[in-house]
Amino acid sequence: MFKSGFISIIGNTNVGKSTLINALINQKISITSYKSQTTRDAIIGIDTSSCYQFIFIDTPGLHANNKYLLNKMMYQVTLKSLNEADVILLVVDREYQQTSREQKFLDLLRKYNKKIILVVNKMDLYKKIVIDKIILSYVKKFNFDAVVPISSINNNNNNINILKQHILEFLPEGENYYPSHIKTNINQNKFISELIREKILYYLHQEIPHASTVLIENISPINSSAVVNISALILIEKNNQKKILIGNQGNMLKKIGIEARKDIEQILNKKIYLDLWVKVEKKWRNNINSLRKIGISINFN
Repeated sequence: MFKSGFISIIGNTNVGKSTLINALINQKISITSYKSQTTRDAIIGIDTSSCYQFIFIDTPGLHANNKYLLNKMMYQVTLKSLNEADVILLVVDREYQQTSREQKFLDLLRKYNKKIILVVNKMDLYKKIVIDKIILSYVKKFNFDAVVPISSINNNNNNINILKQHILEFLPEGENYYPSHIKTNINQNKFISELIREKILYYLHQEIPHASTVLIENISPINSSAVVNISALILIEKNNQKKILIGNQGNMLKKIGIEARKDIEQILNKKIYLDLWVKVEKKWRNNINSLRKIGISINFN
């Protein structure tokens, strides 16, 4: 009996959703950061075996700030993922807090007739008594179909396999949605742009990481050259942000480029020449054409 289906991964920002999807398919497809709003679009990771195909959907966290069209779009991405899912993973890393955001998650889940698994992440950081308190605080609020504590950064963590067993139990019978060798829906250019943005998130702070995005302008053929040339454009909203991003004598932009190049070389297994440019595009987060240009489609119907 072959099973297949969609598994939506939701939760607050910084609970480890992207790290979890990378662990579930044993490959990095989603960038990670301790900063909020790292994931902006639905990232699909696919795990296929002889008896199942799991299609995991990494979603943006829910944000209180909806003053930007980008944030509204991110919320719609999460709702769409929940609608399409056969199984929902609610990822948490602390006790339930009686806040509007926490309540919003549970209110959302109550609207869907889906199998819902509570995933308590970062178990490597807590004693068992703390994990039990986290679990109890949530199961008192919601009737979950299963509860699994995990550590998504620990590759030897058997609880990842336990989580997969629960997912397999809850999925319907079906056929492959994707060819068995496909691991993600993210194309090469998008993934490279995300690796560059990951370094911006790491090295810069406050509003700058959230006010920036990356476009791949040009990439030379990978298979036909020893060195792959990549030209990327970083969009930022204000001139003073551009100065900080570039840094004194270009040092910050150089640092971002060096670290991003290392990751891209490891992924592509090729020597890379990475050329980064910075351009001010005012209010791009509220511009539907700018959002479409970076591959984000908007539909509020």
